[in-house]
Amino acid sequence: MAAQTPFSPALGTNQILTATVVPQFIALHPKTKSVRVLNVGDVIGYVRIGIGVTTASTADVPITSQTDVILYKGDDDNSLGYYSLGTTLQVQVGEGGI
Repeated sequence: MAAQTPFSPALGTNQILTATVVPQFIALHPKTKSVRVLNVGDVIGYVRIGIGVTTASTADVPITSQTDVILYKGDDDNSLGYYSLGTTLQVQVGEGGI
């Protein structure tokens, strides 16, 4: 198994999002390969990486309360959809960690 490269954030890119029952999305920097999502709230959140308008639902990547995930982002992926019954997510792009 290959050694994992630590996540290296693109400084100044952290976004604090309020996830609600209305799915929303944000733009992601096209040149980065990784996205770290931290759920600082008390309710599970869901995310989906995609192209253009991206809608997340309970069928997508779950992020439990007080945890984070680092996801690979393809070259063409430029948005992150998010959804929850009410939580706060912090999203930052960068390299590595996957």
